Amino acid sequence: MPVSGLERRAGKTIGGLKPKKVVEPKRGAPGPRGPRGLDGSGTGGGGVGWSPLFGVVSDGQRRVLQVTGWFGGHGNAPPSGDYIGVSGLVGDIADAVDIRASDYEVQSVTADGDLSIGRSVSKHCVITLNGDVTSFEITGWPPAGLLGNLTLEVHNAGSFLISVWPDGTIWDGGFAPTPSPLGVDIYLLFSSDGGATIFGSIAGQVISDRFELRTAAVGGPRPKVICRNGLGFRGMLLRAGNCGRAVTPAHAWALPRMNPEREC
Repeated sequence: MPVSGLERRAGKTIGGLKPKKVVEPKRGAPGPRGPRGLDGSGTGGGGVGWSPLFGVVSDGQRRVLQVTGWFGGHGNAPPSGDYIGVSGLVGDIADAVDIRASDYEVQSVTADGDLSIGRSVSKHCVITLNGDVTSFEITGWPPAGLLGNLTLEVHNAGSFLISVWPDGTIWDGGFAPTPSPLGVDIYLLFSSDGGATIFGSIAGQVISDRFELRTAAVGGPRPKVICRNGLGFRGMLLRAGNCGRAVTPAHAWALPRMNPEREC
């Protein structure tokens, strides 16, 4: 049937024109590879793709990581020798992060007047009181935002006092503790603002005001010490006031607790 005077048949389009076959162009061989681009630069000015090699370095009682070399990259490697800090590489070993676990060496100091403790030396300090402490400072707290702790093991050689604590120290209960005469006390200190505020608590006071401990040396001096919660020492004789009883503890921590309601 004629359509506007034009005839449509198989193999023909309107107007009687045949479609042309599209011929794909032939691909030739790949051309030569282009020149290599410039290396990217990292923070150290070296090439990209570098990974650090670490070594453990001693800094007093601390152990820190130092970058000893680089591998895996191309171009110029970043410089070596920096340490791993809180937020990246640092040049000063004092700013490096201590990687040691909770086991660490103990520092020991003798106090009579001025007392200074460095957390960078150890986080556990044994203090022997040979006199009253009239000046007290603690250095080496971590930066604000990081929690630092310090354990104090106080051995009182007499009836000496810690008359002053570092500025900003706040004690649980509102009152600073009094070291037990001829006793051993454990204090815990914490700070999360670089030492501006130090929170203190008493972990234990071995000696207090309920029991009298006397040395069992026959004919020797019998100095009195006080025990709050029944803690004593091996080889010492326990006397419960005037109750007429005396026992020798078989173990340093195996003493009975005194009934606080009982008068002795």
